[in-house]
Amino acid sequence: GMMDVADWLGFGSIPLVGDILDVVAGASIYLWVKINGLDQKRPWYISWLAGGGTMIELIPGGDILPSHILTVLIIVFANTAWGRKIMRLASPI
Repeated sequence: GMMDVADWLGFGSIPLVGDILDVVAGASIYLWVKINGLDQKRPWYISWLAGGGTMIELIPGGDILPSHILTVLIIVFANTAWGRKIMRLASPI
């Protein structure tokens, strides 16, 4: 959330500073998933979402999208009973 606000305020457009902040935010999300075990017995892509959100943020103009917020929402959604049922339908692997 804070990274998306920083992007909207213009901090993300500062060369190299915005990229470093995006990578730190993505690494924080990845550590949060791994430390809390939020990717265990979930679809294979849950642990990769932090990297995907970070890659979107690193694309020029991608800062407009709230990718870090969407990443966290998908991870939280995948860790609810209702979300797991839908995720199984969306990803049979």
